[in-house]
Amino acid sequence: MHHLNEYYRLLGLSSKASKEEIRKQYRKLALKYHPDKNTDPLAHEKFILINDAYEILTGKKKSPKSKRSTTPQQNTPSKEEEKHQREERIKKARERYEKHKAHEEKMILKYFQSLRSGWRWKFLKLLSIVCGFVALGMSLDLVLPSHLIKEEVHYFSKEKYNTVGDGKISLIVTSKNKKLWVENLHFHLYQSNPEIIIEESWIFHTPINIQSEQRDYIFHYPIHFTYYWASIILIPIFLIPLFIYFYKKNNPLFVILYHASLFIINFLVIYYLFTGDRWAHLFSFGYV
Repeated sequence: MHHLNEYYRLLGLSSKASKEEIRKQYRKLALKYHPDKNTDPLAHEKFILINDAYEILTGKKKSPKSKRSTTPQQNTPSKEEEKHQREERIKKARERYEKHKAHEEKMILKYFQSLRSGWRWKFLKLLSIVCGFVALGMSLDLVLPSHLIKEEVHYFSKEKYNTVGDGKISLIVTSKNKKLWVENLHFHLYQSNPEIIIEESWIFHTPINIQSEQRDYIFHYPIHFTYYWASIILIPIFLIPLFIYFYKKNNPLFVILYHASLFIINFLVIYYLFTGDRWAHLFSFGYV
C-alpha cells in the first residue's frame, strides 16, 4: 500500500482522496502538462507519470511491483531506443487522455440533452411564455395611463415608520379593505374629507399613489411596498425562462438559470399572478 502513496503525492492528493477527486485533479494536471500545450521535455515526462498514476489509482492499470535484479548485468537500451520508448509512452499517454476527455465530453453532452428534453423542458417552455406575458404586462404598466379608483379611508394608524430617505410611512385601510402603506400622511387631512382617489396601474391594478383633496388642495402620497416599484427588478427575473429557452448553451450559466427557473421563478410568478387576481387582470388586459 505504501507504493500507492507515491501516486497520490504525484497528483497532489491525500491517500483518502475519492475517485471523483482523483479524476478532477488528473484533468487539471493533464491540461497543464499536455504535450500539445507544454513543449517542455520535463512536462512531457510529467504528463506520462500523471497518466500512469491516474490509471493505477482508478484501477484501470495494475500497479507495477518493484523487483530487484538477480543478474549482475542487464542490457542497457541505447539512446535511440530510449527516445523511441519515451515517444511511445507519450503517444499512449496522449491517447489515454484524449479518450478520457472524449468520454467526459460525451457525458456532459448527454447531461445537457437530458435538460433540454422531457416534461421539464416542455414545462420550461410553458413557463417562459407565461413569464414573458407577465413581464410584458409589467412593462406596459410603467407607460400606460392609470386607473383612478374612488374610496374612503376607513382606518388610519397613528404610528409612523421610517422608510427610504427621510420619509415616514403609515398604514391605512380603505372602505374596500385595502391595506396601503402611505408616505408622509397626516391624520388631520382626513378629518374633513376621508375620500381619496387611488391611482392604480393599467394592467395589474397595482396601487401607485393616493390623491386627497383637502382645503382646496390636492395632495399626492406615494404608496410603498407594492410590486409597481419593484418592476425594475422583477421584469428581468421573469424574462430569465424565455432567455434560457433560446440560449441553449452547454455551460454553467445555462444550468444555474435552468434550475432557478424551475424551482424559484416558477413559484414566484405563480404567487404574483394568484394574489390580487392579477391573472384575471392580465387576461382582460386590465379591464377586469
